[in-house]
Amino acid sequence: MGSLRKGVGTRIRELRKADGLTLEMAADRIGMDPVYWGRIERAEINISLDTLQKLATALKVEIIEFFSTNETRDRSQETLLRNLLVHLTPASRQQLVTLAKHLAQQRR
Repeated sequence: MGSLRKGVGTRIRELRKADGLTLEMAADRIGMDPVYWGRIERAEINISLDTLQKLATALKVEIIEFFSTNETRDRSQETLLRNLLVHLTPASRQQLVTLAKHLAQQRR
């Protein structure tokens, strides 16, 4: 089994579970057999780009999400946050800091 295929299958499973979907629920969104979807997640089969697009549609993500790792997602989020902060006014930055502190307190 190829490591790329395994990584993509694992990521599809992560995204499906993060969305609170069972195999059946996810597959039903695009009219796919849940057994087939499970084989994709377990990297038992090769799939086409068309099938990848259908999976992305079912999970409401872009195809690129299937190829991202925790490290690349963390870097992307950090870059996005930096770009956002650069364009905020000082008052807006302060509001964001206040919101972040409030959310952090709620998590405790």
